[in-house]
Formats: sequence, C-alpha cells, structure tokens
Amino acid sequence: MREPTGEVEEVPARALADRMGDPMSRLPAGGQGPLALPAEGDAAMRVASREFPIRFRGALLGYCERFGARSTGVLRLTDDRLTFTERNGPVHEWLLSRVRAVQGSAAAVQITPAEGGLVSFGLDRDSPRRWEELLRAQLRVVWRAEGRGEIAEFQPRIRGW
Repeated sequence: MREPTGEVEEVPARALADRMGDPMSRLPAGGQGPLALPAEGDAAMRVASREFPIRFRGALLGYCERFGARSTGVLRLTDDRLTFTERNGPVHEWLLSRVRAVQGSAAAVQITPAEGGLVSFGLDRDSPRRWEELLRAQLRVVWRAEGRGEIAEFQPRIRGW
C-alpha cells in the first residue's frame, strides 16, 4: 500500500478490511459518495428459476442453476427496494425486506428473492463489489428498522444473530 506521503507499506488484506469498517460509516453527510442512495446503473439481468442435479457415477453431488435469457436495463436501489427496468420492457421489483440472500462475484451481484430462484445482475460500467456493499449495507438498515436485529451472514441465506 502506498501512503499519501509516498511511503510504501505492506499491509495484510484483513487489516485493510478492518480499516474500511462498516460501509455505512463511510457515507459523507448529505448522502453523497459511492455508497449513497439512491444508486442506479446500467445492468444486465439473468434469472435462474430452477436447479438441476449434478451427478457423478450415479451419486448426487449437488445442484446447479441454469440462467435464462439476458435482459438489459437499469438497476436501481432505494431505501426499501431493488428495481430493474428492462429497456422497452417490464419493471422487476424486490422489497429488500423479502430478499433472502446476497452474493457477489467478480462479474455480478446476485440476490435470492423470497419467491425463489436466483437473480443475477451484471454491471456494465460499475463494480459488482460496490453493489454488493450497497445491498448489504441497506439490508442491515432495513432489518434494524423492522426490529429484526443484526445480520450475521448474507449467503447462503440472510441470517440474523
């Protein structure tokens, strides 16, 4: 890591994460910055509504989702919901209080709605990591507001303490 003074320092990844702290604490006054809401960006959505068994030599190893067609549009996160508006198409909306899991990857952020399935959002000119942080931070806010306590984990299912 290069300090603002120009000095180079080796820092373990865990120490960097600890320095970052709670994403909500990094929001500047007035709701500006990378984690401010509402957030909006161009995205591609794919939905997997079924799981298929994976077998090897007759033994069940697990299950795999198969995603449907890719739709492009605008992804938007507000205080209480995540919305995807397809270009020239329908609007998909998920209340944050009903999201059951959040998972990020290098290329996408995924949610599991209460209705089932898996919804994946690829972001054209934005960071899936930033969107995962946005969703996690806002889900924590929603859970606290609903008196559901603190979130202990987001994957494989959101679970409180």
